[in-house]
Amino acid sequence: MVWWVFQNQRTNAIIYGVQPDQEDKVFAINKSMIEGSYLSPDDRDKVVLGIQLAGADKPNLELSARSLLKVHAGDQVTVLYANGVQMNYIVKGIFNTEFLQTDIQAFVSQAEMEAVNPLTTDAAESIHVKVKTDANIPGIIDKIARIQSGLKVLKWEDYAGIVRSLTDSFRIINVILNVINLLIAGITVFIVTYIDVVNRKRQIGVQRAIGITPGSITLSYLVRAVFYALTAIIFAILFFVFLVGPFEMKYPFHFPFGAVYLTIGLPDILRMAIIMLSVSLVASFLPVRGIMRMKIMDAIWG
Repeated sequence: MVWWVFQNQRTNAIIYGVQPDQEDKVFAINKSMIEGSYLSPDDRDKVVLGIQLAGADKPNLELSARSLLKVHAGDQVTVLYANGVQMNYIVKGIFNTEFLQTDIQAFVSQAEMEAVNPLTTDAAESIHVKVKTDANIPGIIDKIARIQSGLKVLKWEDYAGIVRSLTDSFRIINVILNVINLLIAGITVFIVTYIDVVNRKRQIGVQRAIGITPGSITLSYLVRAVFYALTAIIFAILFFVFLVGPFEMKYPFHFPFGAVYLTIGLPDILRMAIIMLSVSLVASFLPVRGIMRMKIMDAIWG
């Protein structure tokens, strides 16, 4: 943690020495520049800042009050290191990853960090490893841990614990919304079926009187409920895939930890379709069952 000074504004933030030519193989910060450009391996007296540290005349930032407020690419900032060294750096660029924990940081080249603090030569505080999507994570962690005793190996979920907490919260919200949606769907089907069977009570009584079994009548309502449910599911999938999905990909929800996109997979679709069909069948069966339990003459005379 070092102190940063720009004009009359003063704040503290973490600064890291990185190998720019290696870092872009793991992270995409160099693709998130909103001003200037990213570091080069031989850069000296230059620094790149996160948007939450620079401020960049954006008062709506989450940490605007703690930032340097008005720093832009090309400005000069003063850095006071913990070892007493004071450096003036030219801001080469400003990045915005939309992840709060990253956007409050700053980076200089490894060569610059070693010049300021020789103790960092041939030393590293952390090493980041990028793996393939289908990689055996536990196996890789075990292999790295055996390189040297005392190594602390963290997954990205451990490092960014706030994201995991927020993800768990979103899962709970998703469950609550699904329950509410299913209740609304079930109540809607129940009301529609109930009104229909009440209005057709006399007709149903006549049908039973001429020999149509209660099971056949009930089955016809269940088939109709399945048809309604399948139609609603198909329209909902088409609406999401061709309208909501593309629109949300273009205009995602923005949170302090990054952009959030709506996603739905085949297992989710199948699960919700089965639940929707089950709810529709139950909601349709209950009012029909009540009419079927009435005596034929009571149904005919209303």
